[in-house]
Amino acid sequence: MTRSVPFWLALAAGLFSSIVPASATPYADRVIAYSQGSTAANAYNNPSSALGEPSRITPAGPTDAPVTPFNPPWPTGQLVSIGAGGSITLELGISAQDVAWNPYGIDLILFGNNGFKVNDYSVPESEWTTDGTLFTFDPAGASTVWVSDNNQDYYELVVPSGLTAQVDSLFPTDASGDFLKPVNPSLTGADFAGKNLAGIKELYAGSAGGTGFDLAWARKSDGSQAGIASARFVRIEVSHGKIELDGIAAVPEPATWALFGLGLLGAAGLRSTAKRHHQPFGSTGTKPL
Repeated sequence: MTRSVPFWLALAAGLFSSIVPASATPYADRVIAYSQGSTAANAYNNPSSALGEPSRITPAGPTDAPVTPFNPPWPTGQLVSIGAGGSITLELGISAQDVAWNPYGIDLILFGNNGFKVNDYSVPESEWTTDGTLFTFDPAGASTVWVSDNNQDYYELVVPSGLTAQVDSLFPTDASGDFLKPVNPSLTGADFAGKNLAGIKELYAGSAGGTGFDLAWARKSDGSQAGIASARFVRIEVSHGKIELDGIAAVPEPATWALFGLGLLGAAGLRSTAKRHHQPFGSTGTKPL
């Protein structure tokens, strides 16, 4: 007796595949342009280092260790540096959507390699705490973030007063969290004072950190709201100092990812059916110096 895949699964799989390619991810998947700038870190000049999922592990002494807010990524293969006058433009695999019900309204997250300073390195790592300040870098970087849906019309994301959103700053990456979930942007360094790793994770509430941006912050050259619904391209321009970039992520819009889940489930069901009938499915604490 032949068992068929439920119609709704097949429909979900077909609908999803018509919207999003099977290989698409919410991370950057293509470098559009890169200019290193005058103060970029030596040897950190491969823009492809910012593609794909941000780093989960990084060297810590003689062995690799998980990326934490105390142990950020640092090798040249994990980061690209952008100095004064430089910029990088990346294309996302899946467009970021301006969705009001995304957590805190955040639609886009950028990951650098900053980290929280440790109060006392003489105690065991399990007892490390921070005063809430970040590593001190020279020169410190200042940058602006621009977004576009067509790689032609770019709009600056102007951060509202009362919020601090600077690339390669708050919030240091915790790779045990979710790269697609933002940290509460109202938190400041002072909120982390006296916290150990467990306390930092508690404030992150399941997020992997990063600096969050809302597409509703997009502004035209005259300062008026751009009103864009989505962005596929992200450009970072550095005015002075330097920043390092590990990756960027689009916060998933719930309906899209529900469809994504259904699509995967439907595709798995179709593959399973094809396999049973022997038919090929689809035959038609370190910073670059």
